[in-house]
Amino acid sequence: MRTYQSQAKDKKGRKSKRAILYSIVLTATLVAVALVITLSLTLGKDEVPLHTPPDDGTQIEVPVPGPSFVLPMAADDFSLGRTAVLDRLVYNSSMNQWRTHNGMDFLAEEGASVVAISDGTVVSVQHTQLDAGVVVIRHAGGLESTYKGLAADIRVEEGDTIEAGDSIGTVASVLPRRRSEGSHLYLETRLNGKLVNPLTYLPEIGDK
Repeated sequence: MRTYQSQAKDKKGRKSKRAILYSIVLTATLVAVALVITLSLTLGKDEVPLHTPPDDGTQIEVPVPGPSFVLPMAADDFSLGRTAVLDRLVYNSSMNQWRTHNGMDFLAEEGASVVAISDGTVVSVQHTQLDAGVVVIRHAGGLESTYKGLAADIRVEEGDTIEAGDSIGTVASVLPRRRSEGSHLYLETRLNGKLVNPLTYLPEIGDK
């Protein structure tokens, strides 16, 4: 025959078991919820590697290096004569005239090698009475370089594609229109048809 005390103990035991069961269920539920949230966050992320272009059709512009320039002659082969004077008149003793000096004079011995100052395309090759051999090269960005005072052995032809430093010819014995100044290369540059000082583009020449 069960007494009141034994019944009370049974009730207390059942309550204890229910509490433990509730704790286990609650813990398992919390763990399951946490796992679901973690997986959702992980799988929901769009992993985009560094430096990967966007996938929306946007084009990324990659900087293109600008053209490089070199001197038209080896540094040991010339001394610097007159530089460009575009804003005032200077006296030309050979022609007995006051006029602008549109380019640069590279004083050099006959036969000294002359090279292109930058990559480009040869657009003109001429042999003239006043300027000896003349080569015109078109570069990127609307720039053109003109080389006067070349010997007859010009090494390029119209339409040739050349790179900076490629040989185009040698210095003639004299630049006829300026005979009194001796053998030298005359370099002229134009940007979109307008005369510009070659020093704007050439590497630093230093004390020459």
